[in-house]
Amino acid sequence: MGIIHKIPDCKKGKASGLKATFAALALGATPYFYQAMHVWQEIPEPGFETHALITVTGDNSRIVSALDMKGPETPLFVSGVWDTLTDTVFEEKFSARIGTEISLTADHITLGRKAKTTYGNAKEIAAWLNQNPDIQKITIISSSYHLPRLRLELERVLPEHIKVRYSACGDECKYPIPRTLSLYGQETIKTLGAFFTYSGMMDDIQNGNKRLTQKDGPAP
Repeated sequence: MGIIHKIPDCKKGKASGLKATFAALALGATPYFYQAMHVWQEIPEPGFETHALITVTGDNSRIVSALDMKGPETPLFVSGVWDTLTDTVFEEKFSARIGTEISLTADHITLGRKAKTTYGNAKEIAAWLNQNPDIQKITIISSSYHLPRLRLELERVLPEHIKVRYSACGDECKYPIPRTLSLYGQETIKTLGAFFTYSGMMDDIQNGNKRLTQKDGPAP
């Protein structure tokens, strides 16, 4: 009788691979998830009154959340807007999203167009605050998975007198669980890179600028 070779079950192999990937993502994302929760749940000091709302591009729900939170006279700064998203297109697009007509001028909305990275967002926000010295208390709005990295970069460049509150827009809730874990896993790696200044170095290489540190003061 010849030797019978067992043919591997491809379906089982794929299933095992998916389980391993899922477990790895969950393991890598878990500590970051708890860090993100800590940022979301921070309670601002009593009597905290926001002078301005600030958000960054990357997901439209961040901007929609900021517009929903915005009062009639509250300034809103949006960092990292692409050049292709002109002022008119921005007004039309987000008026349709929130069901209310918006005007950049009348609604005190400013679009920042220089930032290409999260570190770039931080520098652009710091520069805008330098141009608006009366704004000293701000609310930063971004995705929950993005807030820890954005906070890390902001703490490096914001003037010390600026008080910051962080608000999560929760856009990852629309994704399936594997996609959400993947987002947190990716952000874990990116945040470690930011911690060791990698993100800033890459931003500076692209723009030919010196890495800004807190000792250098706020971004020009």
